[in-house]
Amino acid sequence: MRIIWQTASGQPTDFEQQFLREVVFAETPHEAHFDAGSCVAPAENALIVYSSFDARPPQALRDYLARSPGHSLVHISDERLQHDPAQYTRARVVLRSYYDPRARKDHVFTLPLGFQSGFLNTSGDVDLDAKDMVWCFAGQMKSNRKKMLAAFTEFTACKVHLTTQWTDPNALSVDAMASVYRRSIFAPCPFGYRHPDSFRVMECLEYGCIPVVVTFLGDDYFRYVYGGHPFVVASTWAKAADHVRALLTDPSALRERQRALVEWYARYKRDLALDVRDILQGAHHDRLRSKQFHLQKAGMRARMVARYNLYFGHGLIRRLFRNYAHAFS
Repeated sequence: MRIIWQTASGQPTDFEQQFLREVVFAETPHEAHFDAGSCVAPAENALIVYSSFDARPPQALRDYLARSPGHSLVHISDERLQHDPAQYTRARVVLRSYYDPRARKDHVFTLPLGFQSGFLNTSGDVDLDAKDMVWCFAGQMKSNRKKMLAAFTEFTACKVHLTTQWTDPNALSVDAMASVYRRSIFAPCPFGYRHPDSFRVMECLEYGCIPVVVTFLGDDYFRYVYGGHPFVVASTWAKAADHVRALLTDPSALRERQRALVEWYARYKRDLALDVRDILQGAHHDRLRSKQFHLQKAGMRARMVARYNLYFGHGLIRRLFRNYAHAFS
């Protein structure tokens, strides 16, 4: 299969390229072509990667898709579903980041956000005995992250590195952060800029670090992306810290949880790659291996859709609802 990146050269293309090529498409024979958004590379029956959070993609891209019969899409960066899902109608298959029940179509599948290029643990080695820190966090202070840090302060064996912006020049390098994950047992994973998913979830998984997350709008969001995952999930950060404390006081249970995580993650990536191959070959979602794809296709709950509409809406109502949702985490 020909995979065409219609993203600008540099970070917009490079950031997720390793995740897409070496994990998502690991079982899909492909040839990569980088068109840098010029929309000139022939794309009949190709898989087109593009990044957009606008309601309508640029006219040049829409024209390009219209003259590319049989194409499939990989759509990244649409954190709030501002993109009109009607734009997907010409595509044979759509693989997108950021699960949202409002984008539920038979040919639309949600992938995990993935990791920044460079985080892939190419050796596959995870030394559980090398984990001498309880937890770690690197990132900006926003949303409910103050509550997260407050809840975890009792666990003093940790690494916290705060930044002030996305791609902060003072951020830890990929190699330095990977080393921190190798040494950490847990990684609290607060919401990203607008959405529950963040790159740190899969980045920490690469090194056998247990993600700790809180529920989103009363639900375990990550089961729609990771299926039957072994993360620590709680309704609040205080309760998440309670779960961590309980595991730390039971070394055998903790070691079993760690081993289960490493084994589960290897299966998860293998099944994801095989399912993406099969999806692109026309397999129905009922025949896929990954539990998350079955959950994505299950019947929508009206309450769930209504909450997503409120949370990702616009104006004062959105701000009030977001503040209300975060107040209880």
